[in-house]
Amino acid sequence: MGRILGTVLVLLLHTSLHAQLSGTYTINAGFPTSGSNYASFSAAFSALNANGVSGAVILNVVIGSGPYQEQVSLDSINGLSSTNTLTINGNGNVLHYTTTANDKQVLRISGCPYVTVDSLVVKALSLSDAVGIHVLNGSHHSII
Repeated sequence: MGRILGTVLVLLLHTSLHAQLSGTYTINAGFPTSGSNYASFSAAFSALNANGVSGAVILNVVIGSGPYQEQVSLDSINGLSSTNTLTINGNGNVLHYTTTANDKQVLRISGCPYVTVDSLVVKALSLSDAVGIHVLNGSHHSII
């Protein structure tokens, strides 16, 4: 019985340490990931994919903080809805990556409804079969 209680307690503590996101955050490569800042798109998207959202989330990419050389994916973020939206304000920053034949997109939005990407320059640097943004699998009501 003590072992079961200990396991349940560990699971509850682990779950509570990873709260769903809500509010405004920044992406700024000039500062480490902590508090309300993420040092990369990868760090921000990892938190969103793992934890989901409990309210509207705004990611403001700090002006002049890029370019960002990353291949990233938003995958079935828990909690997205018409009121719990995700907005990425790129503020003119560049997200670029040299894609491959098997991974053709720089930014993939899969199974994530109500996502807005505004003023983000996305560049696929491959010579052929390249896709900047790939929106798929029920990512309805998204605005690019």
